[in-house]
Amino acid sequence: MSNQWKLVPVEPTETMVIHGFESAPDECFSDEEVWEQYQEMSGCQQAAFCAKLCWAAMLAAAPVPQQADLDRVIVQPAPVAVVLPERLQQVLKFLDGAENLDGYWFGEPGPHGSKVWWRAELRKALKETNLFAKQQ
Repeated sequence: MSNQWKLVPVEPTETMVIHGFESAPDECFSDEEVWEQYQEMSGCQQAAFCAKLCWAAMLAAAPVPQQADLDRVIVQPAPVAVVLPERLQQVLKFLDGAENLDGYWFGEPGPHGSKVWWRAELRKALKETNLFAKQQ
């Protein structure tokens, strides 16, 4: 994992909660410059500032997982971009109501008077992708 990520418990530990709570700016315990900046902030800015301080303090206080726990972590593969064939994109936009298909809008009777004429178009477009081809 990069230094931009950290594995933490699902439920924060007591230590994490205490550190998060104690991270809020305080006139007696905070650096004078930080306290003055905090006092000049709007309420929303103060809330966001406190949330960031709390998050940082809780992450810093999070326990380091044991190797056995790390070995059980399931690593998800990175998402793969799929470029859909043009006809399938057209059919999907039609089904979403964003475009007509061959001059017909979803719900209208098609070229032969059927309201479900588009099903054959969808099947043909999906077949072109080989997304559902049987694995050998």
